[in-house]
Amino acid sequence: MDCCKKFIFIQEDNSLVIELSSTIDEISIFYYGICRCVFEQGVSVEQPMKITNDAKDKIVNFLHHRYSKDKRINKLIQFFRNIGNDQYIYFYPYNNEEKTLEMYDVLEKSLVYYNQGCCQEEIACKIGDYISELSFAKDMLNSMPYTITIIVPGKKVIVGERDKSRRKCIYCGGTQVEENASFKEKAHAIPEALGNKNFIQNEECDICNEYFAENAEEDFSNMLVFNRLKYGLKGKNGYPIFQFGSKKYARFFDWEEEDYEKDWGCFEAVKEIVKTKHIKCPIIIDIGGNKKIDEHMNISYIKDFCPMHAYKTMVKCVIGLIGNDNLLSFQDTIKWLRYRNDFCKLPQVAIVKCQRLIIEPELYIFQRKDETNWNIPYCYGELRVLDQIYVFIIPFCSKDKKEFITVDDYAPFKQLLDEIYVEYKLCDFSDVSCSGVNMDFWKVVELN
Repeated sequence: MDCCKKFIFIQEDNSLVIELSSTIDEISIFYYGICRCVFEQGVSVEQPMKITNDAKDKIVNFLHHRYSKDKRINKLIQFFRNIGNDQYIYFYPYNNEEKTLEMYDVLEKSLVYYNQGCCQEEIACKIGDYISELSFAKDMLNSMPYTITIIVPGKKVIVGERDKSRRKCIYCGGTQVEENASFKEKAHAIPEALGNKNFIQNEECDICNEYFAENAEEDFSNMLVFNRLKYGLKGKNGYPIFQFGSKKYARFFDWEEEDYEKDWGCFEAVKEIVKTKHIKCPIIIDIGGNKKIDEHMNISYIKDFCPMHAYKTMVKCVIGLIGNDNLLSFQDTIKWLRYRNDFCKLPQVAIVKCQRLIIEPELYIFQRKDETNWNIPYCYGELRVLDQIYVFIIPFCSKDKKEFITVDDYAPFKQLLDEIYVEYKLCDFSDVSCSGVNMDFWKVVELN
């Protein structure tokens, strides 16, 4: 009789769930076959397992010879090939998903200490402290008036119908069946220019995808131009080139990643400098012949941005990833995103300085637990990009009775911000007129 069994494999910085549909005997062969490759005597399973190069080779050979026709096993083979010598993993049946998710962070954290060679007593002590911290964090989250959906790099998040013929655009309602929409392009729920590679909304048609790219997402990218340059945030085609004047250009360079055989165009003159001086920072060049170097220099980006479009970009990230089954309450939000460009007062956005650098964007979606608590917004998001966190309310939600634009209406939410973030800056993104972007440089080095 066939049965279905899941197994989870956990490394220090990676995990993989494999689902097998086979007989009980075959599943036992799979489980104990891997164990025998690790443990020389018997098949008693000691967790976590220490994977030597010899054990890794045996496991790869076992999986390849017995399951070569199963494409799912190829991922597992690659998982083991990527394990370093004498690194530890956990491997066990994935019976209770809720329990597994609760323990996942603890198990992953313990592998850090095992791989560092810590003794059992030291690991137990450190894990005890870590569990206490998790318990405190869990209690804090439970006390919050919001549930949280966390979307971070490392795992692909794809929302919406996979079958193109059955897709319906969540923004315009177009379908392929009625031939008023196509879904040829991959729609990134968070703009690619912000470093997103993993978060996809399947049901955003090509026309809407192009509309948002030109009428919202470009503005947000322009707003962050100097941070993107400063930290070397790659776009779809690698490091972008920014133009700051008729003959002034800038780009981030990492000497270890550059192709020195390629023509660098306007940056050709700095090729040797990048290579010999091991440059890993932005370079601004002026090919107009201006030799004057001031201690202080102000550079303005030739492209501007519309604050309301930047707000739309943030909101669209949430709408694209909250789950299509949750969109009924956001129909007016979607209409505003797609079809409105007139001025309307929006809730203020809190900008928080992030304590760590985030190269690939992260999104946190907060939804109110008590639907009748009208004093705080039903839904708000956190978009974390590079060194900043943007905290923004999702406007025009049918589950809200307030707009959160007056001081009194915003006050309860501001109190929540005070408790969580302590230090932040409130900014108004309602303006539909465009603003320029400029940056002061107080130290300029001339490269010869």
